[in-house]
Amino acid sequence: MHQTYEGNRHDAKKKFPEIISKLADRLVLFSKNVYKVTIVFDKGNNSKVSMELLDDTPYHFVGSLKPYNYKHFMEITLENFQLVPMENGEEEKKKDDIYAYRTREEALGAERTVVVTYEQKLYNRNLKTFIKGIEKRKKEFEELESNIGRRRYRTKSAIQKKAEKIQAKALKGLFDVEVAEKEGNITLDYAVNKTVYNEKLKSFGKMILFTNNHEWSTAQIIRVYRGKAKIEDDFKRMKSPIMISIEPVFHWTDQKIRVHVFCCVLALMLLLLLKRKLQRADVKLSLERMIEELSDVQLSVIKFYDMDKRLCLLNDMNEVQKAMFDVLDLMRYKKLVSTKLH
Repeated sequence: MHQTYEGNRHDAKKKFPEIISKLADRLVLFSKNVYKVTIVFDKGNNSKVSMELLDDTPYHFVGSLKPYNYKHFMEITLENFQLVPMENGEEEKKKDDIYAYRTREEALGAERTVVVTYEQKLYNRNLKTFIKGIEKRKKEFEELESNIGRRRYRTKSAIQKKAEKIQAKALKGLFDVEVAEKEGNITLDYAVNKTVYNEKLKSFGKMILFTNNHEWSTAQIIRVYRGKAKIEDDFKRMKSPIMISIEPVFHWTDQKIRVHVFCCVLALMLLLLLKRKLQRADVKLSLERMIEELSDVQLSVIKFYDMDKRLCLLNDMNEVQKAMFDVLDLMRYKKLVSTKLH
């Protein structure tokens, strides 16, 4: 299922509530003999209206909460977290251990099961990004300070405005900035606010998941929420210029844009079906690798002008290409070309 809509419509407040009812109808239509359905969505779709509509359906859900709105979960120390034994070999695939704190609490209008997760690898990644952003802002402040006295940098108000623009790019309150003027000389002082810095550190490496399925294990909740990464990968493929390439859109009317998007979604579905067929034959490749390998399989047609004879030759294939060639029975196309030519 997909739906194309205007880009200026707010997902959480306007579009997601509409989608829930349509999604429910769609699931009823196609989920024959399927009795348990779970909807997974990220925190960008959170709203009380959406949750009320979702609570009226028979479906379970797993979502995430914004740390800003649930700061008390960030205050929970790691001593209260427990190592989560991931099932079905997940612990072998994940190099980093997952710790979690589980509770039941009111969230978005009803009591939910809440799971706060922590991963050291995610903490390190969050911290690296955060430090990189701080260093970038510091360089901007240094450049601003070095320009004081030059054209457009000669008044206190001008420096103040430029400093505020730099501040706006960073976390609110992260930088303490003071612009002063003494005896005609303008000075700029800036420093990282330790309180805001340390407060932000508490959220690193953590995610707040919530669900209305109180029977699931913590590992199940985490695994199901992470499953949305597959959909996010498909969105990336839709936007990729070497895969589906949904953009640029050379259309102006709503109808034609919707047809264009439909064709792109259809292309993605066909690629996924092709991948599924290969996987069932134990040829496990990513979509990107699958397309790359198939693109290198070429058929050459050689015609001899001095005699009524033509040859169809396949290029040399590696082991992966040979396996794909056999599973997909591509030899029938070579035979078809040969028959037509003769």
